[in-house]
Amino acid sequence: MKPLITILLSLSALIGAHAETKTWRVGHTHGDFVGTTEEPILKAILAANENGGGTVLIQGGVYQLRKGFFLESVKGVTIRGEGKVTLQLRPAIITELKTALQTGDRTLSLKTETALPIGLRLRVMAPEETNSFTGKPTPHFTVTVASVKGDTVMLKEPAKFPAPAHTRAWDEDDPNLFEIRGDSERIIIENLELEGSLKDGDIQQATHNTRCGVFIQGRYDYAKGPLGPKPKEIMVRNCRIQNFHGRGVAIYSSERCVVENCQISNTLDEGVDLDHFANGCTVRSNVIRRASVGIEMNDANDSQVEKNRIEDSSVGIRMWRWCQHEELNVRNEVRNNQLKGIRRQAIDFQEGTANNVVQGNRLELKAGDDTKKEKWFRDAGKSNRWVENEIATGGEIKK
Repeated sequence: MKPLITILLSLSALIGAHAETKTWRVGHTHGDFVGTTEEPILKAILAANENGGGTVLIQGGVYQLRKGFFLESVKGVTIRGEGKVTLQLRPAIITELKTALQTGDRTLSLKTETALPIGLRLRVMAPEETNSFTGKPTPHFTVTVASVKGDTVMLKEPAKFPAPAHTRAWDEDDPNLFEIRGDSERIIIENLELEGSLKDGDIQQATHNTRCGVFIQGRYDYAKGPLGPKPKEIMVRNCRIQNFHGRGVAIYSSERCVVENCQISNTLDEGVDLDHFANGCTVRSNVIRRASVGIEMNDANDSQVEKNRIEDSSVGIRMWRWCQHEELNVRNEVRNNQLKGIRRQAIDFQEGTANNVVQGNRLELKAGDDTKKEKWFRDAGKSNRWVENEIATGGEIKK
């Protein structure tokens, strides 16, 4: 029989070895996984997940992503930057039609020569058949690239719908930088710079559900509601998220997710979006600049939006209804947010919102701007409680 001290030392070594495996290092030249693309990072995430969770520590540098990180059923993994770490998506494929596309055409002509891979599905932003939920034409259809010669694209199948010249088209399957699905839970994304590669000279096209910084979504149906397990307790904190055609962070049909202490700038869609059936989420202490809407809440419940600063955006904070379920857009709290350089509504609660609290928010205006509260603060819902919201201009505060 081994002496007790030997057994204890062996057990200590085993526990220490197990603890060491809880961190996986990624670097350009050294680490457990090595490289400058998404591959070593994804391998580290999968290794952590397969071992019951842990930390993926990414060493400083720029990592060029040919595709994003699609995470499904990932649990208990922290993805953390060490030093300045930039995860950069490849530039978007967004173009325009040079001439009209007719129903039955086998080719389409693009405004500029674009390197499109064979098999790429192009989303063409022209109406197609009626959507069963809205009763209106779906605003886009897809065509598939068979080959490309110069500015002419040969299609795999004849076009089913027409589109006029100058219609925009882009990669239907363009990635989000992080996409989190299924029953994923307890994922932390922190201390990273997420770069969407949108530049001033690019076509300024909002892509909605692609090319977002972080996109979190459980399965749902507009009419039936949530259909499967929801991602839970996903946290994005201390990150710089910038230059995205879509949203900075979008959260759909998920629970208890957090966006905290991030700097989010230059997004063609919302800075942060709590969308269909998001529940119990928190958006706190972020700085959001140059977004179409700073923070949007669409069919979200029991969530908190507090202590954020939103600047130079079309709308500050907006809540509205899309689905027709009874318990939606209720019991949310919007407190102590600072808004500046807002061009339309600072806080806009539309029809179908109820029993929410809007308290202690402050809008900063330039001297000479209209200070009527009804211009900046709009409530078209029911039983929403507005308390101590202020407008400040030229050093004066209007309560």
